[in-house]
Amino acid sequence: MNNEILLVDGVKYAKWTPSNEVNEFEPLIVEHIKDIFGKACEYFPKRKLRTLADNRSIPDGFVIDFENQKWYIVELKLLCDDAVRRISGQIVSYKTAIGNPKTRRDIYKSIKSIRDADFLDDLINDEKPKIVIVINALDGKLGEQFREQVEGTDRDVKIVVFKTFAREHLDPKKVHAHLFEPIYEIESAKIETKRLGDYEVTGTPIEPKIIEELSVTKLKRARKGEKTTQKIYMIPILESLIEVDGSGRTNDILDMVEQKMKSILKDIDYEKLPSGADIRWRNTAMWARNTMVRDGLLKPLEKSGHGIWEISNKGKVYYEENKDKWKKTH
Repeated sequence: MNNEILLVDGVKYAKWTPSNEVNEFEPLIVEHIKDIFGKACEYFPKRKLRTLADNRSIPDGFVIDFENQKWYIVELKLLCDDAVRRISGQIVSYKTAIGNPKTRRDIYKSIKSIRDADFLDDLINDEKPKIVIVINALDGKLGEQFREQVEGTDRDVKIVVFKTFAREHLDPKKVHAHLFEPIYEIESAKIETKRLGDYEVTGTPIEPKIIEELSVTKLKRARKGEKTTQKIYMIPILESLIEVDGSGRTNDILDMVEQKMKSILKDIDYEKLPSGADIRWRNTAMWARNTMVRDGLLKPLEKSGHGIWEISNKGKVYYEENKDKWKKTH
């Protein structure tokens, strides 16, 4: 939602959406690449990598973690209809490209020409990279469709929602704050220079006291066993779909699932995720749906259509075989 407000010591920061991915959004990400990925990380944009700049199967850039010896495929997105339409194909394209040894060699040579390290050759040529999509928002139906496209294509892809808030009456490019969940796990909750938790405050003329007095309740990740597991959602999802003749829109099915699981869901299931992008139980239900698609209990996106969940014949059989057991135990 564009009407979100971040209040910092009585000063209002309104949600701001960059209008251009390359000229406005990418510079913000580059500036905070170490805050998102880790202090020893460096970003290598495609356009600066010789031999790769015109390759459409190559993402916006790569991040190398020179301390932990990891690497990431990085795609930057502004939420829009085009982003939703293209992201699934882009993920498949990137994975295919990375599976090509020649492409990996080209990536290695290009990055090496900018910065070299002893481990770089083995890392890029032998290790599987993590795909990370950094996007400015995941709000509303578009955000839901974007998440479905990504998770339906590859559930291992990490989405980082990087929100920007601009201080009222000032140039948003000069005085702003960011809200996001870092890739790495934050080890300390102490206030650092220009940072507290997941909040970034940059630019001038913000006075130090605004940063020092900023108070944030950081949402924690659920520990194993605390939240309701994906498997418990399966029968309610299948039952809901059967009740609406086999298929239904995502939000409608989730509403039905919530009603069926009211006596099961815990307080922690109703908390927001650390990213603030969604409620935990809805997120778990979405992951359960992806698992069910993978196991053939639900039809994939290509057959059911965007924003639609549809049960398969295998799903109907599974429901009949397991519904009584589920009801006895839950």
